Amino acid sequence: MNLSAQQYQPKTLKRLGDTGFLVEWKDGHRSEYPFPYLRRMCPCAECSAIRHKGLDVHSLFAPDGEGDSSLIQVSDDVLPLDIQLVGRYAVQFRWSDGHSTGIYSFQTLKEMCPCPECAANIDENEVDPTMSRPEFQPDKHEISPRDLKDILDSDQQIVLLDVREPNEYEIAHLEGATLIPLNDLPQNANQLDPQTEIVTYCHHGMRSLQATAFLYQNGFDNVMSLAGGIDRWAVEIDPALARY
Repeated sequence: MNLSAQQYQPKTLKRLGDTGFLVEWKDGHRSEYPFPYLRRMCPCAECSAIRHKGLDVHSLFAPDGEGDSSLIQVSDDVLPLDIQLVGRYAVQFRWSDGHSTGIYSFQTLKEMCPCPECAANIDENEVDPTMSRPEFQPDKHEISPRDLKDILDSDQQIVLLDVREPNEYEIAHLEGATLIPLNDLPQNANQLDPQTEIVTYCHHGMRSLQATAFLYQNGFDNVMSLAGGIDRWAVEIDPALARY
């Protein structure tokens, strides 16, 4: 569907008791989402992998194909215990079955609208609406220590996001970095501005690449991962930094 930017902007967000979630869009459209439907269409990496039958496990954040929402086993009486805005671009649900990692961007919500009008407009070959973003390509989302050093020296405004554990952060970290461990990122992504340039880093660059993929799939376009992590940074840029 070719939707204008205005069509992705909500005017009203409202819980409809214990039945569903209402979004009234600025283009005049009205979307009502039954809670079980929303839960089955959760856009997080774990649920996406289940809908895609575990295929492409090394690209959980951008699997191909439509996926099968019936593979997500949820009760018909599943309810959100909490609903929070994530910046100005998404909402996050904390479900009664304990799941809470999915961040539903407004674009994703609009494209998964279950009303008959929208269903009729979806081409039979269209990809799963939760996977509407271009596929995440790791090699295009890495930055070398030298390039990051040049950016920091230029006083360009960026956010350094450390996704290691607190004990690793205490050993060594980049000055000014924000610490959000990878496992805590889904619940704390709302602390980050999707419009800001973000560089993630970890020990050797694996966890940070996973964090970068997660943020990208959830609406963060300007996010990169430090290739080789803080260990490579210590070797190439700052030999005085503690290594472990």
